[in-house]
Amino acid sequence: MLIFPEYFTAGDTVKFTSSLNLYSNIEYDLKFVVVGIDRIDVTAVPDSNSHSDWLSTIPATDSDVTPGLYKWQALVFAKSNNTRTTIKWGTCEIKPSLTSITGSLETRTLLEQALADTRTAIAALMASGNPVFSYQIKGRNVQYYTMAELIQLEKRYIAEIKVEKRKEKIANGLINPAYTRSRFFRTR
Repeated sequence: MLIFPEYFTAGDTVKFTSSLNLYSNIEYDLKFVVVGIDRIDVTAVPDSNSHSDWLSTIPATDSDVTPGLYKWQALVFAKSNNTRTTIKWGTCEIKPSLTSITGSLETRTLLEQALADTRTAIAALMASGNPVFSYQIKGRNVQYYTMAELIQLEKRYIAEIKVEKRKEKIANGLINPAYTRSRFFRTR
């Protein structure tokens, strides 16, 4: 199975193993091209213990790139005639290193920021007591959300944030909170 990390932190040394049953590391070379704001080229090294495994390392100096979303492609090159074949591609997020940030950092996700903005709008609407939801001045039309629309939006953001946090816990190796663990004992 070809494995490329879904995300890593800029400036970290990244190591991963790829296993390709269709391409022997005796007959082929494996390379990764990662392109986004910057570019990273990774050449995989054949694993001496297996003919179908490769070990890849992105050194810290190469991974110290501008954070953001990057596209990657996995390419195999035949050693006999250097024929290139693209075997897989995907997306990778390179996260910022907190050690390189000197100012403040917004730690909330976009959903959390949107939820905070929605709650601010609800509070402002409740404080104003203004039932006017749209008006027109000199041909320009301004419309506001109703209280019901804001509450519905707030509920949607809360649900999406729960899903986001669950995915983050699973990605960090923590237990999925949606699973229930149980143990059964045999009585005699």
